[in-house]
Amino acid sequence: MRIFYSLAMITLAFANTVSAGEPAFPASRTIGDTELTRCSTTKIKAFRLIHVGYAALYMKDCKKTDGEFFDEPKLMSFFYTRDIPKRAFSEAAIKTLEENIEPEFFEEWKNEFAEINEAYRDTEEGDQYDISFINGKGLQLFFNDELIVSNQNDKLASQYFQIWFGENPFNH
Repeated sequence: MRIFYSLAMITLAFANTVSAGEPAFPASRTIGDTELTRCSTTKIKAFRLIHVGYAALYMKDCKKTDGEFFDEPKLMSFFYTRDIPKRAFSEAAIKTLEENIEPEFFEEWKNEFAEINEAYRDTEEGDQYDISFINGKGLQLFFNDELIVSNQNDKLASQYFQIWFGENPFNH
């Protein structure tokens, strides 16, 4: 029932919305003292069908695709072309984390994940989220360039990226 409600909310949010064009993601971004290079960009689709925006991945070393990927500094930038309710972000994040993280870690970090996910906001066309991970700084989530939540647990922060890069990522 919750999944149906989320689907209905997202579908209603997308009705009668004209999408914005593809953003010009900068070639590099800096987090603190760390310079990150844009490695790739992609369209974001909800339910594999509905185009909701664009994403860019920034890393210090774009060639890190092995097991070290999750420990490498990175930033994901999301630009939305549609309105999306906060609840859709939170529910999708928890569901995808639960599918991609070892059960004992998921249980251990459940409250911290809830705190991060509570920070999500309703988006409107043109809004942007940035989420970063830097060893020693943990996870930082920004909404339209405003820091809205951070978590200093480096292991949790690196694993939060399982949402997009785990075996069962959100966009697939």
